[in-house]
Amino acid sequence: MPQVLTFDELEEVRKEVLSEELEPDIIGYINILVRDLQVCIREKERSEVKPPALCEGCHFIRDVCSMVKEPLSERATIALTHLAKAAKWLYGKCEMDDLFSMALWILPHRITLVRTRNLLDDLQGLLERERIKMEDRNVRRQWALLNNLMEKFNPTLYRLARDAALEDVVFAEELIKLEEKWVKEGILRRDELLSTQMGWKVPKVWSLKTT
Repeated sequence: MPQVLTFDELEEVRKEVLSEELEPDIIGYINILVRDLQVCIREKERSEVKPPALCEGCHFIRDVCSMVKEPLSERATIALTHLAKAAKWLYGKCEMDDLFSMALWILPHRITLVRTRNLLDDLQGLLERERIKMEDRNVRRQWALLNNLMEKFNPTLYRLARDAALEDVVFAEELIKLEEKWVKEGILRRDELLSTQMGWKVPKVWSLKTT
């Protein structure tokens, strides 16, 4: 007979898993992965028009966001965090590759794609695009750039951030929020903002934490 865990043993395992501490970069990857599959510069969650019609003429039409019709909820963040903790408890570590493997089994329950042929294959393709995007962000050190701007406005860094925002909708969303702050502080005029020049508005959605 196979050995079966008792209820008390299962409860102890759950407590140990929940007490696991994830590395800051893993927490960051989880937040960014979920945010990439939520974000829409045209606020698809609040719009009666949905992709692909909503995406027509959008600057980010070739980005991952254009593949998502109904975005993830915050429950995806919770589920992926729990799985990451379980992986660390079981194997002693959790890395970015592990997150992408686990995400494949979370997404089918919490996302609707614009076009679906084979759901798992389509999601795998989406996650591969996400992996490339994250690696590119790491090379560019985008979040370090944003953190520096959050501490103090710098014209040179702002120009670099504008360039990055044109290729990354999540980064663009965070830069828009900083631009609004700088307008209130009198650092920039509204007509100088990238958001004004591109016709973007501040989405009233969850804000990605940059740490």
